[in-house]
Amino acid sequence: MAERIKSPLPDDWIALEIDGADVSPEQMDVRAALAVAHRYVDLVLALAEDEAADLAFTGLRVLDKCVSFAFKANEPDLARREAKRAIRCVTGEEQPPKGAVVANRELRAALQALPPTQMARVIAGRFRKELKPASLPRAEAARARIALRATPVRVGGARPAVRFESKSEERPFTLDVDRDRAPLVGRFLYSDVDIEALVARDDEGFIESGTLVEFVPVTADDATTAWRDWYARHASEWDVIADVEGGLGRDRD
Repeated sequence: MAERIKSPLPDDWIALEIDGADVSPEQMDVRAALAVAHRYVDLVLALAEDEAADLAFTGLRVLDKCVSFAFKANEPDLARREAKRAIRCVTGEEQPPKGAVVANRELRAALQALPPTQMARVIAGRFRKELKPASLPRAEAARARIALRATPVRVGGARPAVRFESKSEERPFTLDVDRDRAPLVGRFLYSDVDIEALVARDDEGFIESGTLVEFVPVTADDATTAWRDWYARHASEWDVIADVEGGLGRDRD
């Protein structure tokens, strides 16, 4: 008998639900349902592998009421992030990385093979969203510039990215980084850094994607040294001005 799991799902589970008219485990086309579940897991894992992340699903439950498969993840935060990212790839909001192109194409095909009266949705905690290929790519989510203190906990991937934890954010988050800067960030794994980034947030307010713009290691230097470092990076042009008061306009009547 299928197992019922109360909503919301436990944090370490991701569910793929197929619903629609007269959908039930007893009546569902087994091949179609399993194809969607299989291809969805393939895409989520391919996206995680692109970031050199060690994501694995080790449990499987079939839930009742409709056709719903739940997968237990070894890294819940990472699984939720990649589960949402998979939706953006399928719907055309985000281009999949090279290593996930085939998985994304195969999931689109599996979804399109479902009868018109049926649809698939992803459930991750309180997050619920339909998994539906779009005919045309949709615009990317608006990005905002943020500055905060964070700790890099993983660097790497076919598409260079950095996984951060921060007291300012409830969940870890991953930022894309250019290839030249990635090894520089890697020198400060598990150390505090101040970062600036362009990020997009999901409907719950969590960072779901973004790009690292700048980072500065946090050191134990005194305030004077920190000030000199900041001055050298941001205000050194004042060194060539002989009359600072005049440059500021303070000699005007």
